[in-house]
Amino acid sequence: MPDALDLPRASFLPSNSVECALELAADTATITADAMFDTDTGAITGSLVRAAGEGVNGGVGFIRAPGLALGPALGIFVFRDLTINEAVTARFVGTRAVVLLVIDTATIAGKIDVSAGRDLRSMPGPGGGAGGTIDVPAQGCGAGGRGAAGTDTGDGGGGGGGGGKAGGQGGDGLNRSDMVAARGGIAGKPCMPADLQPLQGGGGGGAGSPGKTVIPSHGGGGGGGLQITALGALMITGQLHAGGDGGDGGAASPPPTLPDPAHAGAGGGGGSGGGILLEAPTVTISGSAVIAANGGGGGGGGDGDTGGQPGSSAQVSTSPAPGGLATMDDGVRGGSGGAAAAESTSGGTGISNGGGGGGGVGAIVVRGATRSLVGTFSPAPTELVLMPATNSAPGRCALSAAPAWRQSD
Repeated sequence: MPDALDLPRASFLPSNSVECALELAADTATITADAMFDTDTGAITGSLVRAAGEGVNGGVGFIRAPGLALGPALGIFVFRDLTINEAVTARFVGTRAVVLLVIDTATIAGKIDVSAGRDLRSMPGPGGGAGGTIDVPAQGCGAGGRGAAGTDTGDGGGGGGGGGKAGGQGGDGLNRSDMVAARGGIAGKPCMPADLQPLQGGGGGGAGSPGKTVIPSHGGGGGGGLQITALGALMITGQLHAGGDGGDGGAASPPPTLPDPAHAGAGGGGGSGGGILLEAPTVTISGSAVIAANGGGGGGGGDGDTGGQPGSSAQVSTSPAPGGLATMDDGVRGGSGGAAAAESTSGGTGISNGGGGGGGVGAIVVRGATRSLVGTFSPAPTELVLMPATNSAPGRCALSAAPAWRQSD
């Protein structure tokens, strides 16, 4: 470890107790083409290469930290300076929320992607909650509830995941014989702290009740958690994406019940947008920048011979992600995801199967002594001042055990 007198010292108190990572003597990195970061192992592939493991490798530092109480664990990547070039995407995968700790200046002209749904709709972004499945409830701080099974025909849609705002209620499915409702899953509650301490990803959407189908309608995964802490300056002209994914559409009736819509499935709830925390003494977000943590759309309810359409994935814009359509009855379409000032909406209720609720919008926090925020935000950011450093020496990560790179001292 470098001598304590040579360690970089922050002029402010970084959020989420990440200062101990300053012990890693990292180098400057410029990402010139697409790259993928694993928040669990520290491995980086693509135009920037780093082998798995803690410590400094390839000039990039990495440690695993537990995060604050009630929040996800953190994967902290450390750089002297960091530049992501225009038209370049840095994609992050893994279960740990992302922290980019930059000792001097961070310049983001490309795209940082911590969104959900990389391989499956239910897969969350780093630090987010997984969407619900037929066997496992939705995960995350504001998980949506699973839709109820009907006693006769109709089934309830999954509730949308909550984040900065609540998700949408899952739509009810009505039993045709007695018109008794099979209730949609409860909406995920707002769960993100105002200052994003702890750093949070979005809640997963609840699964829709599958009816008599054998194909479950999973909820969408919640967007990831992203923190960029620069001790000098942070400049963004590109995009940051922490969107949730859409819920699955309800499946069609299985043979030999076709085309009876009574045996089809309900739609899954959309995942919530994640949390984005940006902090530096000087933060500049230019007019070309787009920073978004939107919710995914709920899946449409299934019909007799045609399944409902999945909800749309959240986009890097201020537009809500539409819910999936139901081809026979527009009343059972999925709810739209939250975006900008728009709240998520509930899944539709119909005489068959409910639609999934939309995922709630996430949260964006910007902390800086000097802030120029001209870009597009969805939702609007919460602006906070920096906390003065009362003890600028590294060491507040509260690691559960001394890592290998520290034990070698």
